[in-house]
Parts: sequence; C-alpha cells; structure tokens
Amino acid sequence: MKFKISLALFLSLFTATVFAQKDEKQSSLEFVEHIKMAQYHEAYVMFDSAVLKKITEEAFVNAMQGANKQLGDIESYTYEFGEKGKEHDRTFTKCQFKNNTLDIELAFSANGRIDGFHFVDPAQVEASKYSPPSYDSAAGYTEIKITINTGIYKLPGILTVPNTVKNPPVVIMVQGSGPNDMDESIGSNKPFKDLAIGLVRKGIATIRYDKRSRLYGIHMAVDIHKATVNDEVIEDVISAVNMAGALGCDTNRIYVLGHSLGAMLAPRIANQSKKIRGIIMMAGDSRLLEDVMIDQYKYLASLDTASARKNKQRIDDAIKQAKYAESPNLKPDAPDSLLPLGVPAPYWIDINNYNQVKTAEALTLPIFIMQGERDYQVTMDDYNIWKDKLHKKKNVTLKSYPKLNHLFMEGEGKKSTPAEYDKQSHIPMYVIDDIATWVNKN
Repeated sequence: MKFKISLALFLSLFTATVFAQKDEKQSSLEFVEHIKMAQYHEAYVMFDSAVLKKITEEAFVNAMQGANKQLGDIESYTYEFGEKGKEHDRTFTKCQFKNNTLDIELAFSANGRIDGFHFVDPAQVEASKYSPPSYDSAAGYTEIKITINTGIYKLPGILTVPNTVKNPPVVIMVQGSGPNDMDESIGSNKPFKDLAIGLVRKGIATIRYDKRSRLYGIHMAVDIHKATVNDEVIEDVISAVNMAGALGCDTNRIYVLGHSLGAMLAPRIANQSKKIRGIIMMAGDSRLLEDVMIDQYKYLASLDTASARKNKQRIDDAIKQAKYAESPNLKPDAPDSLLPLGVPAPYWIDINNYNQVKTAEALTLPIFIMQGERDYQVTMDDYNIWKDKLHKKKNVTLKSYPKLNHLFMEGEGKKSTPAEYDKQSHIPMYVIDDIATWVNKN
C-alpha cells in the first residue's frame, strides 16, 4: 500500500490509461477545464481515435464521476510542464481538488490528439530525480526491455540480468496498491529499482513491470463491477512466471517478491503456479484490508490535531464503510457509496474471502516474511500475527528491521510519517543481502 491510502486503491481501479504522450499546453488546459466543469463529453472527444474505439463515452463518464466522488471538484489548476519523448510527449497540470492535490498527466499521439490520461501524485512527478544507490555497478549487469502479455494487456517491463551468470535465479516483483510503475516510484524513491540493482550484484535476475491498472485503468473501469485482485494483479504475475524461462532464467528457481498488497497476495499467487520456488513478503498485511486502512486513518489523524473534528468524522465514516464491506452478507450489487473508497462490492468480497495467513500456513514452499518496524501502513501488529501463526514452520523465515519504514528505507523516530517518503533514500544493502542469502539457500 502506498501512502495516502484513501486514494491508492481507488486510483488503482479508476485511473485512465497511460500511453506515451505529446506536449500540447493549450489542449491540456482545455481538457482540464472540461473536467473541472464536468463537461465530460467535451473532454472525451479530445481523445485520439484509437482510444475512442476502445473506450466508450459511458465508461469514461462513469470513471470521471467516480473520481469526482472521491476527489471532489477541481477548485483550481496550474499547468506545470511538458516532457518530450521519442514517440510521444506528455504534460502535467497540477489540480487542487476539494479533497486532495493531484497532477493530471496527459499523453499526446503524433497527430496531437490525447491518447493517455492519468491522475498522478505530485510527488511522483519528481521521480525522474532518482539517483542510483551507492551499490550500483552498471558495468556488471544488463537491463533488457520486455513485455508481459496477458490476453489484451501488454505491460512494459525490465529484465535485469547479471553479465557473468548463466541461467540465474529470478525474482519477480509485485507492487502494492495503486497504479504503480515498474519501479514502484514514490517521489524520487524507487524501491523496486533499488532491489533490482542490489540483487543483480548477487547474481540474481529480476523482472519488474508496470502494473495493469497504471496502463489500462480506464479499460478496467468498463468492467469495474466485476474487477478483483485477480484482474488487477495476479494474472500478470502468472504471465511473468510463465515467461521467465524464455528469458534465460533458471525455471527451477523462480521467486515472487511482493510488497504490501503484493505481499498479502503472494501466498495466493503461489497457490496458482507450481513453477514458483518461493515467495518473499515485504510488509504484507495479515488482517483485513479494511481494518488496516482504518488504522492508517487513525494514525494520520493523530498527526493533524488541528483538524480533529473533521478527522473524527472521516474516521467514523470509514469505520462504518469498513463494517459494511466486511459483512458476510455483502452482495455484489451493493451501492458503491456505502463501501470504502467507493470501490465496488465484488472487489471487497474477493479480498474478504481470501485469508492470507491460512493460505500461507498451508504452503510448503519457502517463505520469507520481512517487516519494517517503523512502518505505519502495515504495522508490527500485522507482522506479529504472521510470526505467531508461522514461526514454527520450518519453511518460513521471519525478520523485522528496527530502522525501516514501509518502503524498507531508513528513517528516524519510532514510527514513520508520509513526509518521510518525500526524501530520497534507498533500500539498504543489508536488506538486499538478506534476500540474496535466502534465495541462495532455497
């Protein structure tokens, strides 16, 4: 789960497709103005013909109305900048919504029409400022562009391989909630890129790729009332597992590394493929997702005492929605407005029917459970449940790290805060050493 959990899952299901993009400042401002004024038809017809063939106007309007419920109206906006690309350019316009601040990122096709639209956390726009960790040694590895294919979905990715190891073991990375890129970027921090750079030094290949909801969010919105984590996450992981051998990796040593939501789902993923040798779970919640979210709301509210009354109401509303989502009598056609984040009932029914702890208990393959002790999103409460239930199993390794936050980066204080993610940092080499040692033993 990324920070700002109140938007993370929502955006993972409702963000529109992001292709490459072209800079058109005036068109960007015009598009945002249409969204601001709820002129969705006028915005829709600005899309490139290729998009119009794939996405109906009804689907686009439904996605925008859903976004409006979560974010509120656009109160003001400012054009930020445009970026040139080899095939397309893109623009960023910062929008102050009633309930949050986000950038609207637009892509433009060669003919100047919009062929991509995405909500982006402003901190993510700073991701290009990433600088490699001290343990980077580019001369020792090669990065190869790949595509993860699952039916109609084609996800760009990167295979990172050591130059001196033939048929290396491979770790496939699975992101947390939200429409993450392949590096799981948060501002200038790129935890998955750090892991790839570090593990390749140890002779271990990695596969990372953009999440389906990042590239095909609006496509998924067409069938939003059918979407589950299988659509959002699992199908593409299985596709990556199945193609690992064709990429020159050791098919007997394929590992899945999940972070946050990806970690929670790792036992379920392992159940769906006999090709997986072991799973690594970094900050995986062991409780119901709704309950984890409530704890996050409460903690963040404690940091903002000036808004105590407003925060109390939000927490009360969130608790009410969580209880409704957790009801065993929840029906697939339950009103979205009564559920957490406005996410439809089928998603919650699917999540609630999955018990990650019991699923992990039944597994016999190697499991490595890792936890940052300063993590405020997935806390030591979750880790202690894993520890209590699994510590006697010989196939399970557990380890917590006193200085680490949710991104497995170091910080000060008993518990991290969202502001900590704005500072560039890197996953420490000792975390990578632990993963590599575990992989080489298993």
